[in-house]
Amino acid sequence: MTTSINPQPLFRGLASVAFVIVVTVVLVMAGCSDQEGTTGASSGARLVKEVGHYNIVKFNKVVYGVPHGIAVDWPKDDLEKVAGMITGSSVDLVEKSIRNLPPQEASPGARLVKEVGHYNIVKFNKVVYGVPHGIAVDWPKDDLEKVVGIITGSSVDLVEKSIRSLPPPQEASVLEKVAGMITGSSVDPVEKSIRNLPPQEASPGARFVKEVGDYNIVKFNKVVYGVPHGIAVDWPKDDLEKVVGIITGSSVDLVEKSIRSLPPPQEASILEKVVAFLKRWWG
Repeated sequence: MTTSINPQPLFRGLASVAFVIVVTVVLVMAGCSDQEGTTGASSGARLVKEVGHYNIVKFNKVVYGVPHGIAVDWPKDDLEKVAGMITGSSVDLVEKSIRNLPPQEASPGARLVKEVGHYNIVKFNKVVYGVPHGIAVDWPKDDLEKVVGIITGSSVDLVEKSIRSLPPPQEASVLEKVAGMITGSSVDPVEKSIRNLPPQEASPGARFVKEVGDYNIVKFNKVVYGVPHGIAVDWPKDDLEKVVGIITGSSVDLVEKSIRSLPPPQEASILEKVVAFLKRWWG
């Protein structure tokens, strides 16, 4: 009598064992991953939530309340000394501390409201400021009353009204400072002033004529100059005959001819230096 063995229960048993092994491995790996993730998270700051004008951030198992507008280098800064920073052992404690701040301290950052003409209107600590464009302000540190050109007021409307009542920018006074500039109320007085100048002063400015190769050709005081690119010339003050590389002549054609007759730049010598360097490098 032949007894047959049913292989199905064996296969089922092996499959069950294999399933248990796979699940165990997956769980172990997940646990390791979570542990690594927790360790990695401790090296980086994590934003939890925003409360009023503060961000609540977790970093190295400590909770921080960071005022808006404050930049923090988490690994490097001494966090206890960052202006306006609030610390605590839990999110709830820090949030409670923020909500208990008096109104002025709850908004330590400057807030841009709008732009009016050449001014930014900014709110800071319940005061409104009109700040001229181009003026850098360190809001927590500067004595704002002494910042040149700043306008203050109790409301946005008052500051805006003050800005709009200012006289227009004094473009004329700036132009009067340009070297050799002549101003007048009409064409005739200016023309008369020019004609009354002595000959040399009648042409006080250098005039660019054209570019030839690596030179600019410029007319100044009835003389023509070829100026190499990259050479800065103070035309009224420099001794032009001594400026290195400058070429002079009585006409544009003569100066251009002199420039075109110059030998080409010595690229070959530079190449030779590179080759020599490479030879030394590789022995």
